[in-house]
Order: sequence, then structure tokens, then C-alpha cells
Amino acid sequence: MGEDETPLLSEFITESKTLELQGITLQIVVVRHALVQAVYRPGRLGRWVGLVLTLLGVGVALLGGPFRRVWVQLYSHGRGTIVQVWEDRYNLGWHR
Repeated sequence: MGEDETPLLSEFITESKTLELQGITLQIVVVRHALVQAVYRPGRLGRWVGLVLTLLGVGVALLGGPFRRVWVQLYSHGRGTIVQVWEDRYNLGWHR
């Protein structure tokens, strides 16, 4: 994690809620049963469009730095959950 080990957020959660943190929205959903998720897999055209968009996104990310990483950790505690969030900013050396 980052150099500073103090989390940006540390909160005790007992029910589903939305947390706002520096422009990031975290939606915490408390699930007390099995969760089934169905996903539609697009055909060949969708894969090629996705590949092109991914390559464009990587190009913009490499030119647009600096980069930001966010870690979210969840700990079960009693009848709720503790949510902790950290961030780290870095660049590849050519950004100011």
C-alpha cells in the first residue's frame, strides 16, 4: 500500500449503503444469502469493439498520468463490517 498507512476511510458497516470518497462512489451491499449473477457474452463484433476501446484507453492512460490506485479492504467484525480505503498516486517518470 501507500507510504502513509492511515486509511482515507475507516467505517463500521451494519447495512447496505453508499459511501462517497474523493469523487469515488463505493456501493456496499450486505448480502446474507447466495448471490447469482448472470452475464450476457457479446458476439465477435462486441469483442473487437472492446479490444479497440481498451487499446485507446491504455494509450490515454499512458499519456494522461499520473496514475491513482485505490485499495478497499473489508473486515468482518461482530455483526457488521469495517471498510477501509487507501489511495496511492504515482507516475512513470515523464509526467510532472
